Amino acid sequence: MKGKHLVQIRFIVFFLSTLSFIFIGMIAAYAANGNDRPNGLAFNDLKITNNINYSYDASFGSYLAGRFAKNSFDFGAAANFLTKHQEASANDKFVQRQIIFSLLASGNMYAAKRLIEKEIKSDKTSSVVPLAFFVSATKGKRFDIALKRLAFMPDDGINKLIVPLFRAWLFVGMEKYQKAIEALSSISDINEFNSLRNYHTALIRDLAGDPNEAELAFLDALRSMSSARTLEAYGKFLIRAERFEEAHELFIRYGRNNGIVSSDKASSIAKLSSRARPDRLIGTVLDGVAEVLLNISNLFNQNRAASLALIYSQLALWIKPSFPAAKLFVGEIYDGMERKEDALRFFTSVEKNSSYYWTAQLRRSTILNNLKRSEEAVALLRRMAKEKPERTDALIYLGDILRGSKEYLLASAVYSQAINRIKNARVNDWSLYYSRGITFERAKQWDNAEKDFLKALKLQPNQPLVLNYLGYSWVDQGRNLARAKKMIEEAAKRRPNDGYIVDSLGWALYRMGKFRSATFYLERAVTLRPEDPTINDHLGDAYWRVGRLREAGFQWRRVLTLKPDIEQRELIKAKLRRGLQKALKPRNER
Repeated sequence: MKGKHLVQIRFIVFFLSTLSFIFIGMIAAYAANGNDRPNGLAFNDLKITNNINYSYDASFGSYLAGRFAKNSFDFGAAANFLTKHQEASANDKFVQRQIIFSLLASGNMYAAKRLIEKEIKSDKTSSVVPLAFFVSATKGKRFDIALKRLAFMPDDGINKLIVPLFRAWLFVGMEKYQKAIEALSSISDINEFNSLRNYHTALIRDLAGDPNEAELAFLDALRSMSSARTLEAYGKFLIRAERFEEAHELFIRYGRNNGIVSSDKASSIAKLSSRARPDRLIGTVLDGVAEVLLNISNLFNQNRAASLALIYSQLALWIKPSFPAAKLFVGEIYDGMERKEDALRFFTSVEKNSSYYWTAQLRRSTILNNLKRSEEAVALLRRMAKEKPERTDALIYLGDILRGSKEYLLASAVYSQAINRIKNARVNDWSLYYSRGITFERAKQWDNAEKDFLKALKLQPNQPLVLNYLGYSWVDQGRNLARAKKMIEEAAKRRPNDGYIVDSLGWALYRMGKFRSATFYLERAVTLRPEDPTINDHLGDAYWRVGRLREAGFQWRRVLTLKPDIEQRELIKAKLRRGLQKALKPRNER
């Protein structure tokens, strides 16, 4: 009921502000239907009841409500509303296509399938409808029919990559491996296309029992674009061949350098020498087609086509329901759409025996925290940290949550636990020392904070975030001003459009008495970060120092509208009464 009421409120507010004359019809339509939203995990038919005689207004209201829901990424509600409109009005091909799109995006495949089979012969422009038509046949292992259904797909754009990949895997299902390789060879040499062609060539060569050619293709794929899936597939390939040291080096070389796979996983992969050999990452035709769908979903997501990315991932889950990588990715897409509850459901659904389970649990903790369920997130992360005492990531996530809740002493203690688990600090560990340094600084333990910032810079010299934080802190304390200014200038050179860093540079000049130069940078910082109370406060101080008193007052009054904390609010009020006094020393708020 809670979800239903939230959706109702959003729709009601929208229509009151735009088309108030139809809002009664819209609410009636929604109330009659309830909230029958497919959850994307169990693909149940969409059940729609029609217990109301619609007027024109009610039908039009359902249409607008459906479009609003679709634009809000609530695809289950969009399908409901658009279907109501379709039932109450003349058959509209555009609306029909939007219903299919929404059903596919929500994971309601069986309801979509019924509509697609009616629509496929009349819809000559859509790529999504023939794609789902093809996937339906493939799921039923009717590979000859699926091959014919590929002809319905347009032959331009991204389909120049997709269709040959699908065709290749269908030939694998027919045990025509040479035809499969020939199908892949038709893919053009565009960078992303080239990488996927090599990757799927390797997977198919491996299935065909041609390890030498498979390995060459894996190496070509890694050279063009090292991805987590390619690493995982090639790592399993090496382990099956009992080449354990090479597998270990693979994950060390690619994983750590590219931030894809942690050294913890590299070690665990290498230890598999004493265990049963892992299965291939892709072992069947359905696995292969699902892999193509997931790969293309990732390409769409990278190009900010999140709705299409969602459809492709949902289709991958339809053809392969126990596909942990796809579940994880659907959760990521929903998170990017700000559909937190949907994201949480998918992260939670990743099976415990999957190699993606740990990552899914970490993402789950973040979503729980975003949903104001911080106690659950903290409890989850503490269990995870206890479960795997050799890993640091659960502790880092826990420290970040505690730091975000301003529990700085607890956060610093958790970060310290993570640091104690590191045998030899490496370059990427700079962020852990940086995070602990922030908690020490906020807890007013400056000596400890300074040591951590300097350690972070030793691991990663010229890291702009550390240069800025340490330099700003020194400036605010009136210490090491010349060195601090150089550090902040270096940070600004590396991140010229970072409002916080530009503010730090302006504030360093201010503390050195160079008020006119400071004003220039602080004005730019306010342009970059107009919502930040501290930056606006700094600009007000600079205006006062150069004699622009009215503008200083304007900036200080603006700070009061930006939700400063209680202490800063009182300081601002004092400035507005008396101007700048020595007793009103600006303070560090970052």
